[in-house]
Amino acid sequence: MNVSIKWMLPMLAFSLPFAASAQSDDAAYCAALSEKYTRYLGMNQGRGVQPQSLDAQVAVQKCAAGDAAGSIPVLEKALQGARLELPPRT
Repeated sequence: MNVSIKWMLPMLAFSLPFAASAQSDDAAYCAALSEKYTRYLGMNQGRGVQPQSLDAQVAVQKCAAGDAAGSIPVLEKALQGARLELPPRT
């Protein structure tokens, strides 16, 4: 048992930066989606376009609060539904 713990600790230490990088990539992508949604669909009063989706509005707020995983699919769907191109995912 002691041997397996000795091997697990270096592996865990090695994998943590990759997990943090993936989370920051998701946060950046979520921010880009939110910005595009807000720019093109968020301020639609008086333009004669479809009303905002309540789900997408909540997703923008959740994204700002750090919930990228729950926000990304909703914002992607809203932008695709409006036939807008998704921002590149880095």
